Formats: sequence, C-alpha cells, structure tokens
Amino acid sequence: MSYFVIFMSAHIKPDSISTYLSRICNHLENFFPNICEVRNSPIVSCTLKGCKRLKGSEVKCKSPLSHDDIRHAISTLGLSSDYDDCLFLALLITGYAFFLPAHKANTAFEENKVIIPTNDDPTFNPLPITGSGSVPMCIWFMKRLWKLFPDKKIAGQSMHAGSATDLAEQGVLLYLIQAHRHWSSSAFKIYI
Repeated sequence: MSYFVIFMSAHIKPDSISTYLSRICNHLENFFPNICEVRNSPIVSCTLKGCKRLKGSEVKCKSPLSHDDIRHAISTLGLSSDYDDCLFLALLITGYAFFLPAHKANTAFEENKVIIPTNDDPTFNPLPITGSGSVPMCIWFMKRLWKLFPDKKIAGQSMHAGSATDLAEQGVLLYLIQAHRHWSSSAFKIYI
C-alpha cells in the first residue's frame, strides 16, 4: 500500500490519495479483514505524509474582508429597496461583526448554547427568508458576495477575519484588543 501511495502521488495531488485509500479499504474489507490496519500502519502514514510534503500544493488563503469592504457594501447596497439586497447586507454585516465568546479550553462551548427549535411545528418559520420565500442557502450568499467583490479572492470565511485583524489595522493598541475580545493570554496575536 505504501508503494501505491508513491505511485499515485506521481499522478494526482497527494491530498486526494487518502480518499482513494479509504475507498480501496472499503472495497477490500470483505476479502482482507485487516486492510484498515494496513492502511493506518506507520509506514503507509509516513509515506503519505512524506508525499504531501514533497508534492503537496501550497495553501491558498482567501483574503479577509476589511472595514473598507464593509463600507463599500453599505454604500453599494445600503440605499437599495430590493429585499434580497437588504437581507444580504444584514447577513454580511452580522457575519463580519458578530462575536460569540469562546475560549480554546472550552471545546464543548458549554456556555454558548444557541437553541433553535425544530421545524416540525407548522407555525415555525425561518427568520431569514429571501424575496422568493426560500431560506437563503450558502450559494445564494456567495453569488452575491462575489458579485459585490468580483476582483477579490474572498470566500465565506473572509467575514470572520474582521475581529482582531480589523482592530489592529485601525491602529488599536494590542492590550485594548486583548481586553475587548476577553483574551487572557497572548493567543490573540495569532489572528493579527
């Protein structure tokens, strides 16, 4: 299996090889009961790791939305009478500025429960509904985002970079950023 990893890394991206291995294990498990153990063996894992290092593709980060981008969105869509434009703008600004307090030690997010009732009740209606009466899906949002910023390399996660990065770009002192976001250590510097 290790040789297969080396062979495949010459033909496809090494990141895709683990998917191939999972499919192979799934198909061969009836004939070779220990195939999953072989797949997870140190030699196969190390070979895959080495191929990813040698032939892996570089990380392509998306650009974060900035304060100026939000101003551009407001100036472009702020006076629009179209309901979908207003909904998109509200979702964009909320996604950019919203902060749900969390701490890296609180992996279960136990203090931050958001309860959404089931939609079994016929009187339950989703809060954001587009002008056509449907719930806005990710592709609905992304198409509008790409239309608003056609030349930028942005994605949905670009909104979340508005926190510490934006405050640092505005020249806010680091200890104030730390206090504003309730960070007790210097972990916030990772995001700047």
